[in-house]
Amino acid sequence: MSVSSDKYYYSFKQGPVYWIILDTGEDKPDDHPVYAGIVDFDGYREEQARWLEQVVQQKDFLDAPYRVVMMHIPPFHSGDWHGTTHCRKAFDPIFDKHKIDIVISGHTHRYGVHPPSEEHRYPIIIGGGPKEGNRTIIYFTADQTSLNIEMKRDDGEVVGVYEIKR
Repeated sequence: MSVSSDKYYYSFKQGPVYWIILDTGEDKPDDHPVYAGIVDFDGYREEQARWLEQVVQQKDFLDAPYRVVMMHIPPFHSGDWHGTTHCRKAFDPIFDKHKIDIVISGHTHRYGVHPPSEEHRYPIIIGGGPKEGNRTIIYFTADQTSLNIEMKRDDGEVVGVYEIKR
């Protein structure tokens, strides 16, 4: 079952993976002059957090062997800009409480694999980009026994791997 909306965030189940796609907006505070008073990314992220609390109650989510979140701004490993700290505040408690298996992000332009730590109990994979030599593609394979992630740089070199076993 897909839990969607008319927004740019949604969820769906594909094979053994339940996917949650979040729209994290921009990283500056809403009152930053560049936005000229026309945005409310904080409110938008809070709206998604309320929606996410409903998603994690759905049978497809609860029954899925793997739960993957994709979001542009990672909740950790992205400095202390407003967008990062607000994503952490809005989403991390939900991710932790409802046992998200992995978060896939971008934003930093520096690829990396960040295993679970004292800060976050789930791994965070951050893709690179946008310059040649730093762009990445992330590949997923999943079955009932494991979820495998391989990140390749645009020259084909593998620059990150992660496996979750059931």
